[in-house]
Amino acid sequence: MRKALGLGVAAIVATAIVFAVGQNNNEGTSEVPVSTLARAVKNIAGGEVAQVGAVPFQVSLLSAQPDSITSNPNDSSKWVLGQCGGSLIAKQWVLTADHCVLRNNAGAIETRYVWIGIGNNNFNDSFVNPYLFRVSEAYPARVGDVGLDLMLLKLSQAVTYSANVQPVALPVALDPNIWPVKDAIATLSGWGKQLDGTTSPVLRKVNTEVGDSPNDLACRDSAGNARFTDFYDSAKDVCVKGGIRDNELAGACPGDSGGPMTVTVDGVPVLAGAASVALGVRKENGEVNFCTGYLPVLYARVPSNIGWIVPAAVTNIAITAASGGVQISWGSPVATPALPVTDYVVQLREVGVAEFGEVNDGVSLNQSVLISGVDPTKTYEARIAGVNAVNAADTQQRLFSPVVRFAGSGVVVTTTTSTTTTTTTTTPTTTTTTTTTTTTTTTVPTTSTTATTSTPASSPTSTVVVESPRVNPFISGAQNGEKDIVPALTSVPQAAASTSPPAIEVSTAVGQTLGFIATAQVAGVATPKGSVVSVRVARASSKICSVKKSSLVLKKAGQCRMTVLVKAGKAKAKATSATLTVK
Repeated sequence: MRKALGLGVAAIVATAIVFAVGQNNNEGTSEVPVSTLARAVKNIAGGEVAQVGAVPFQVSLLSAQPDSITSNPNDSSKWVLGQCGGSLIAKQWVLTADHCVLRNNAGAIETRYVWIGIGNNNFNDSFVNPYLFRVSEAYPARVGDVGLDLMLLKLSQAVTYSANVQPVALPVALDPNIWPVKDAIATLSGWGKQLDGTTSPVLRKVNTEVGDSPNDLACRDSAGNARFTDFYDSAKDVCVKGGIRDNELAGACPGDSGGPMTVTVDGVPVLAGAASVALGVRKENGEVNFCTGYLPVLYARVPSNIGWIVPAAVTNIAITAASGGVQISWGSPVATPALPVTDYVVQLREVGVAEFGEVNDGVSLNQSVLISGVDPTKTYEARIAGVNAVNAADTQQRLFSPVVRFAGSGVVVTTTTSTTTTTTTTTPTTTTTTTTTTTTTTTVPTTSTTATTSTPASSPTSTVVVESPRVNPFISGAQNGEKDIVPALTSVPQAAASTSPPAIEVSTAVGQTLGFIATAQVAGVATPKGSVVSVRVARASSKICSVKKSSLVLKKAGQCRMTVLVKAGKAKAKATSATLTVK
């Protein structure tokens, strides 16, 4: 996410890019040895390894700060590199977060220092042929940190689609005023930090829930806490819940910036956002942990801004009788895309026919076309889409106008707008998704409107912090001091779980230790034979208890809050929250 730290060294040899980052574990975090931890605790925060092809639209992104290269052309150890993700949305186009591409000292983008890896779930390996792609053009959606945290990148050559390389569907057929709905299941993926503080060499994914709906006035976690103020904008951001899901922590971390957040509609993953902002918790020593898995994450909202990516729906469609047929004319799209409109496509079908046929695929910028050969006694439907460089070759990414119904004599019958919405209902054991199509019929073509939002009210200041929108992604290399700019967020910290864990009393002398298995048993957590157990202590409890090697040290009287993770065989690790009252 938008976090910058001085870390490790990144090296580039010829066209092979190697990204090596290491970090120490955060204070208060405990685990079993790495060999077992890798099987028990996953990143993005929580989740699982995404096998090759599981997220075929996920791309890896490496961006270099241009001045660090030009100042040290022969010493790659002094180059500053930022790790991010992104989404393949067309054969030659990637959508990522604006803050993922590092600018030079003058604030300009130099695309020769941006590399994209496609079709490989290993971050390092994705930057070698045939997975490596160069960037030829960049289109940011904001200027001077004002605007959307999105950027379009044009690849120097088109990709070839395969089972492992596919574009993600854009929400061109969904109503941005209601989608994605609150509590819908959202899938996040990336190579960012794990809960133990290290980065993941392989792609990981996790499911969580959407924490808001469009036009919400606040962004909250699943417990109703952690409200953003003066930062969150529901027209620009999707709030994703943190906390426990399926017995695992769920969220995005530094290094996952720019990566996709998708919500499935009719079995198809649809892009809802690009990872943008992480929340963190400030420790007593002033350091901030941005990868707790407990707090909400902001994703730059795609559906509300789809007209910036591809041409939005055209307006003012008019039908008139003409010599030789029917004349259709229309107005410009309601939003200006980053890449200009180069063509319009008109599709037509006779009422009762399932599929549309293309009337003209070469009307260019003319906003009118004559449809000849229509039968005056029949009724037809037409729709129009703008085309730009993004959706020229990828027709599924075209945003069509409302359907206009008219008689072959040139008289408008009705205008029908179909909107698909998805409602998700979650219970402790099941999740049910219902897709509904609502049809609204009027006697004139409809026009799009822009929703307005209100500024959320303030709440008491706490130790939860939010990153500045002006800092860079997860970075390694030479730094002139840290760029960890974290103004206080007026919000309430989220609890470790949606319900309070049971408090279990432990009589002990200061300094007594419990092995991880004994700790699990005291906490009432089952540990089947052959299972691997790890323990993570909440930071607020670090003065009461801590971890030393594979044991829990009870330091003094008080309440020790922790998460016990048990990995048995091939099953996913199960996380259980518990509180030990040390006497």
